Amino acid sequence: PIPGRINTEYHDGATGFTPDGDLLIYRNIVGATRSGDIYFSKLSSSSGKWSAPREMLAREKMHKKLNSSYFESSATMTEDGNYLYFVSERPGGQGQADIYYMKQTGRTWSDPINVGPNINTKSDEKCVFIHPNGNILFFSSNGYDDCFGSYDLYYSIKDESGNWGKAINMGAPINTVQEEKTITVTKDGKFAYVGAYYTKDSHGDADIFMIDISSLGLVE
Repeated sequence: PIPGRINTEYHDGATGFTPDGDLLIYRNIVGATRSGDIYFSKLSSSSGKWSAPREMLAREKMHKKLNSSYFESSATMTEDGNYLYFVSERPGGQGQADIYYMKQTGRTWSDPINVGPNINTKSDEKCVFIHPNGNILFFSSNGYDDCFGSYDLYYSIKDESGNWGKAINMGAPINTVQEEKTITVTKDGKFAYVGAYYTKDSHGDADIFMIDISSLGLVE
């Protein structure tokens, strides 16, 4: 376990980092987080321990906008720190679990904004990851007709007008009839780290795999 007051007897999961190095955490604590919320923790340079998770960013209280009485799970932030993308089951979306974002202007964060029907479906979108450049969104979904089976991995590219393009299935052999669970992509766009049930070199159940995706040419 990492040092500090992060882990509890309940469900704690790391989802990523902010540009400042804060750890983004998913927590589901009975009687405290309703049905799962997003928290932040800071690393102390003096003690080497992580602080007790809080429902806010250091620069701006935002928990009343980010977390709701519904399920919030994965969260990811752009390299410039101005956009936070997260998954929520709050009402008013395209379907079940949808991807939302919040934009920071100065020291103020916007209300959550649904990324729209080019990405969200009537079913589930989850495990969101925004590339550091802020223009490529990766996620897992079971709501598209071209799904290989269960959840597949997709990506969408933002155009010059700031609109997200149609979601693109990452294809075989990345996607299979099993569930592809999570994805993180390196800054140069050459490698993806995927949580999946691949049988090759598996250590059992879902493992983490490194995949060369340079042929997709997503990052110039």
